[in-house]
Amino acid sequence: MKKLHLMFHAFFIIAFSLISFTLALNSYQESESKLIRPRAVEGEGIYNNRIQLLIDGQMPAEGSEWDGDFCVHWEYTETFFVFDLGGTFQVTGILLQVDGDDDYQIDYSLDGEEYFPLLTINAEDGEVESGMDTMSTVIDDPENIPDWELSPVEARYIKIYATEGNNAYSVSEVQVFGFLALSHESESKIIRPEKVEASGNYYNNIDLIIDGKIPPEGSEWNADSCVYWEDPETFFIIDLGGAFRITGIIVQVDSNDAYQIDFSLDREEYFPLLEIKDGDGDIESGMDTMSSIPDNLEFVSDWEIAAVGARYIKIYATGGNGAYSVSELQIFGMPR
Repeated sequence: MKKLHLMFHAFFIIAFSLISFTLALNSYQESESKLIRPRAVEGEGIYNNRIQLLIDGQMPAEGSEWDGDFCVHWEYTETFFVFDLGGTFQVTGILLQVDGDDDYQIDYSLDGEEYFPLLTINAEDGEVESGMDTMSTVIDDPENIPDWELSPVEARYIKIYATEGNNAYSVSEVQVFGFLALSHESESKIIRPEKVEASGNYYNNIDLIIDGKIPPEGSEWNADSCVYWEDPETFFIIDLGGAFRITGIIVQVDSNDAYQIDFSLDREEYFPLLEIKDGDGDIESGMDTMSSIPDNLEFVSDWEIAAVGARYIKIYATGGNGAYSVSELQIFGMPR
């Protein structure tokens, strides 16, 4: 009997420890989570209003009409919407506003092809009987649904669609919370590009952009160590030689201009990776070195890079005084 009592006591301690660990883990994950800004949203099927409304950060008042100007609404269950988060994230929370008397489903995917269930929204969930209803899985959110449970998952794509209702479906906003998954910055290494190519007019050898040498801060924008140009149509494409998971950037550009860095897997369709604004960095005049890597001395705290798969990196000027320059662009990551 005493042995049985000890076994039960031990089981209770283990179970309590597991529950405590799970609660602590969930609390930690939620405290680390941030709102993820989707890179894009696409719709499939027939719907009304602009789908960008789904990611504009705005929600109408509770109980608003399902077919209002702030809502994307539709009539057929075949219609769905896919959010591209721009990289692989650990998804920990969802906040959304949908028409309150229908059923919806949210799925997730890593590759955009195979989807798995993430969250089921039933008509009786929420507190609004008619009209748009805001609901959340985030524990400390005032719109939290206690019965909702969302196990953190790795995902790049989030899909929402109606499953049942009165054929008057509507969504005004879907917000996804989480943090970068498997960034492994400590495992990231500098990627040695295969080559760099250019389009447009420029001065000096474009191989300077990938030679691994960074001139002293404040160097002249048209020095022999820089590739410089005046035509805003000019751009440069770095071929990494294969697909990599990009986790960081170090770049040196002329400090009083704006630049854009994009990425692509196929060299045909490019997506934004990093925006370099006039005023980023700490050099007022001349060449300025900046980094997205937190432990780098030139780290720019406002820069955020979602880890993405890419083979091609493109850099070009977007604004400034018509005297643009780049001396070095270093990409960090790991093979996909």
